[in-house]
Amino acid sequence: MTKKIAPTIPQTRQEAEAAMERLARLTASRASLQADLDTELTEVRSRFEPQLTATALEISVEESALEAWSRANLDAFGEGKTLDLVHGSLSFRTGMPTLKLKGRYTWEDVLQNICLLNLVTYVRSRMEIDKEKLLSDRDKIDLEAIGCRVVQKETFTATPKQEEIVT
Repeated sequence: MTKKIAPTIPQTRQEAEAAMERLARLTASRASLQADLDTELTEVRSRFEPQLTATALEISVEESALEAWSRANLDAFGEGKTLDLVHGSLSFRTGMPTLKLKGRYTWEDVLQNICLLNLVTYVRSRMEIDKEKLLSDRDKIDLEAIGCRVVQKETFTATPKQEEIVT
């Protein structure tokens, strides 16, 4: 756990310059440490990647073989959709129902058919505020009257010049 350090607020421009120098050195140090970490992680990944890839392929082959066997031996599952084995279980799960288009139909065709059959309760209508338009027209509209206001957040940044710091 990292300890919390209370900031020392500079009182003069000279102290602010010194604080910026410390910030620049710390930022450069962090970048160097991150680069070292990334290099080591890449080396570790490259050592394990071939084994992981080969193992994933073997897993996929075994799963495919077990699925083929299961589909050919549905009677082994009895009434349920799960077959318990010594080292695990095989099961068939029914997914969530989804709608697919039939033949040559498009979703536009389906929408037209719904409207023709007066099944409009199956059509979504969503009203939403066009905030971008309100912002662009803010001089023409009384925003206070509709219950909103324009705000702009000001953020502070301290950007050290990295090329000048040698760690």
